[in-house]
Amino acid sequence: MTKPTPLGRLLQERRQQLGYSRTRAGELAQLGASTIESWERGTVTKPAIHDVLRLARVLEIATADIERAVLGDQAPVEVQSAILPSGAPLLDQAITTLGWSERDAATALDTSLARIRALRRGDGGLSVLEVMTLTALMAAFRGATTPEEIADELARLRRATT
Repeated sequence: MTKPTPLGRLLQERRQQLGYSRTRAGELAQLGASTIESWERGTVTKPAIHDVLRLARVLEIATADIERAVLGDQAPVEVQSAILPSGAPLLDQAITTLGWSERDAATALDTSLARIRALRRGDGGLSVLEVMTLTALMAAFRGATTPEEIADELARLRRATT
């Protein structure tokens, strides 16, 4: 018998708080209900990060909460090679592609507006988690290639969740 993971419990609790069935949450995140069920029940313990982030976006779960569920009380590992030399190109691409403001980027990365501005100037680098987050968020819009298409997709998701 499988045991639910902290991530599975987080996803299930939030889905139920919002009153979504697995089917409805799956429709909104473009995932199968059986996929969500397998995460919630713990039969799949390491789901693809881009799929988790798509569901987390629909369920309005912060990236930091996902990280806490996955990593628990583990202290962050400080590894010099885990920081990219400059976060500016990827961050700028995400801001442009997703039609974000700098404040939107700060919220998505669970950081300060001042840090986003510093990254865009080339001061400091993105962590591996931040790179994965930005990459996954942009991948979530696979079919949308222009800011207008992404805006339409975001509007559709917002309408579906209200």
